[in-house]
Amino acid sequence: MPPILEKAGYQSNPLEDGTLTDFRLYTIDISELTAQALKDMGISKKEIGRCKNYYALGLMLCLYSRPLESEEGNIRAKFAKKPEIAEANVIALRAAYGGVLGLTTTSGPGMALKTEALGLAVMLELPLVITNVQRGGPSTGLPTKVEQSDLLQAVYGRNGECPIPVIAARSPADCFDCAIEAFRIAVKYMTPVIFLSDGGIGNAAEPWRIPDPARLSPLAVKFRTDPEGFQPYARDENLARAWVRPGTPGMEHRVGGLEKNFLTGNISHDPINHERMVDVRAAKVAGIAKDIPPLMVEGPGSGDLLIVGWGSTYGSIVQAREKAALAGKSVAHVHLRHLNPLPHDLGDIMSRYREHPNMTALFKGSCLAIYLLALVGIFIDLPAGVAAPVQYGAVILLGAHVLEIFVAFKSIRLYRGSLVVSIVLTVLFGFLHWMPLARAKRRTGSPKAARGSRLGA
Repeated sequence: MPPILEKAGYQSNPLEDGTLTDFRLYTIDISELTAQALKDMGISKKEIGRCKNYYALGLMLCLYSRPLESEEGNIRAKFAKKPEIAEANVIALRAAYGGVLGLTTTSGPGMALKTEALGLAVMLELPLVITNVQRGGPSTGLPTKVEQSDLLQAVYGRNGECPIPVIAARSPADCFDCAIEAFRIAVKYMTPVIFLSDGGIGNAAEPWRIPDPARLSPLAVKFRTDPEGFQPYARDENLARAWVRPGTPGMEHRVGGLEKNFLTGNISHDPINHERMVDVRAAKVAGIAKDIPPLMVEGPGSGDLLIVGWGSTYGSIVQAREKAALAGKSVAHVHLRHLNPLPHDLGDIMSRYREHPNMTALFKGSCLAIYLLALVGIFIDLPAGVAAPVQYGAVILLGAHVLEIFVAFKSIRLYRGSLVVSIVLTVLFGFLHWMPLARAKRRTGSPKAARGSRLGA
């Protein structure tokens, strides 16, 4: 029998003598688990071994849902002269507690099975990250093939009004940053977050510099322990409710999937309260947009075409844009990490590029068709009732466009080519020619930049 059991007054080893046969017994190698938790702390094996008691304490706190803060304070006070030992014991304590951030990984079919649990997490407003490694579907679909086919499922695939933030990685290395970002959002806004990857990223590899942990922004995990004035669904400036460990004295509150009172968290079937809760949950997720960094545009800041992509399409889009640039085309690319909510500056970026080019070409083509038909009608007899309306229409269009020359002459001069050509294009197409030039001028504030635009071509 181990000597430590003799010191504790045991006559035999309870793990072996049958006294625990009526219980479900889990044997735990505390020495090994403590060593794994502290392997990167830079302390000796002997010092790691001395942390085992705090690992055991962490297990007890976890089993009985007790807070860690007081014990962490005691550890730091006890080892004040040896901060590295104090930190090692705190890490052992937290590791044993089992962690406070939840993560689950799945693919499309598993996301379908998790739908009800996702709705519950939204109702409880608790942090959780769900990673969906997408593949071809539906159902079992194509388990070994790549598809980015679960976006709408991620954004909308739940019953009721159930908003969840969604982010997506663009490469294997980007998964590291996206995972941290997902947990940051989950903890700051008290919400589940869906993290989209796919089979292509999961099976790919790329060079990646391992970051220095000391340079990473810490995840601010805070638990409320003060019961004074506590309301389970009172919110902070981010519309996030407080995170309270189950069993915290004086802060017990109801959990479950039934709608909650706006403050007390008690069950409520009041329609006004339900509308208020629906609105605040939606506003909380929408408010994440203010916390999203500005988008990076690859290519010209304005031009003919902007390619908006997300996920593992990044590499293909980058290559396509580079080939287009070498061919002299004005093409830019912006890649989205945050898919719900969308970045706040996306609309402004999209407005810098040619708007509805197909519709513009269609309208210009319609003008040319009218002019051509009117001209043909001079030399060839058109069907009755066609020639006169077409010719009158052509005259009206041309007359209006001539007037636009005087009204919008400053914009017409912004054309990058000859002024005479710009006037002719205005006579033919009117505002379809000069208005994009004026918009480019307003956006850039630079006549030179506007002249360099191809929008009016």
